[in-house]
This record gives sequence, structure tokens and C-alpha cells, in this order.
Amino acid sequence: MHPLIRVICLVLMAGFTASANVPFLLIALVLLAAIYLYTSVSLPQCWRLIRRMRWFFLSILVIYFWFTPGDAFSPALANSLWFPSVDGVEQGVTRVVCLVLIIASVSALLQSTSREELFAAIYSLIAWTRFIGFSPERFAVRATLTFSSLSEIQPMIASKKEQLKSPVGVKARIASLAEATTNVFVDVYKNAAKAELTTVTLDDAEAVSIWQWLYPISLVLLFIAALRLPSVLGVE
Repeated sequence: MHPLIRVICLVLMAGFTASANVPFLLIALVLLAAIYLYTSVSLPQCWRLIRRMRWFFLSILVIYFWFTPGDAFSPALANSLWFPSVDGVEQGVTRVVCLVLIIASVSALLQSTSREELFAAIYSLIAWTRFIGFSPERFAVRATLTFSSLSEIQPMIASKKEQLKSPVGVKARIASLAEATTNVFVDVYKNAAKAELTTVTLDDAEAVSIWQWLYPISLVLLFIAALRLPSVLGVE
């Protein structure tokens, strides 16, 4: 599949999935399961990315569970502040599932697409913005340099993790985290000051075969069909 088609399919998948419609979530789940089972995309790598977001997921669940008004699970729990509402649990779990599916989609794209292919695809998508005064070349170059610097920043962050293990107590850990963050920023600034100027070249993207546009079109039709399925079956 052409990199541009992959990016477009990712955007469509993320857009439909973010609506939190249950049929959309099921379609995304089935498609992603097929991708991870029948392609070379690594599920453990995707799982590591999801695990890094676990505290963010937990915060979403807490906010939705206990701050969303709705019916209680039983009359005995109607006046209890310790138990979440039915609506809160439903919406919280749905939102977390949406985010997990979107992260899995992004991980599949990044694993199956090289950096050069990805930037060429992004450039192709935003090339039209030059007519409204935007510079797609500058955006592509900045994206290239940003992603290239990640390989240097990650070891810096890893080296500061030991600094967070020793302090005991909330205040000490917060102060240690602030200090570690400051040290990483200083290291990045020093490396940037000593770095030599580099030239970034974006090769011309390969033309997309006309038949490959059937992928995003079929994806849109599939989601539209899922949206209309309940009304066709007479289910409210």
C-alpha cells in the first residue's frame, strides 16, 4: 500500500473511531486485529506504547467514572459518592478504547512506513496549503528534524530515570522530577548549540496507483454501512 494511502486510512480510522460509536469501534478492532495478525507489524511494540499511556488512561477513567452524572448501578448505591455512575463507566471505558485503537493505528503506521515515506506522504497531503500562504516544505523539514532528534533525546531521558528512584516522599519526588526535566532540557540545548548544520532532502513521492484509492473509499463505505445498519435492521 502506498504511504499516502496509509496516512489517509489512518486519518479516516482515527476520525471515525473518535466518534465513540460502538459499531465503528468494532470495525476498527477487527481491522487492526487483522493487520497485527497477518502483517509484520509488531504487537509487543504497540503494547509498550500503550503501557506508557496507562496513567493518562487512568485519569480519564477517574474523571468519567466519578464526575459524570447518571444512574447508579443499584438503588442502594444511588447516594454513595464512592461508586461511579453507569453512564460514567460506559463513557469512560468507551473513550479509553477509542484512544487505545487510535494508538494502535498510529503504531501500525509508524512500524510499516519508513521515515522518508512518511514525510513524503505528509508533504503530499499538505502541498495544497501553499495556496493559502503556508509552506509545506518548511513543515516537512521541521517534522524531519524533530523525529531525527528523538533518537538523541530518548537516551537522555533514560539516563535521568535513576534520579527519580531515590527520593522518598511526594515533595522530594516532585522536586527530583523538576530537576531531571531541567537537566534534559539543558542537555538538549547544549547538543543543539554544538550540532552542525545539516541538509534535509525530501525525495519526490511515488505516484499513487488509481486502484489504491479503493482502500480509503472502501473504508469510508464500511463505516457508513455500519452507521446505517441499526436503522436497516430496525434496531434503535
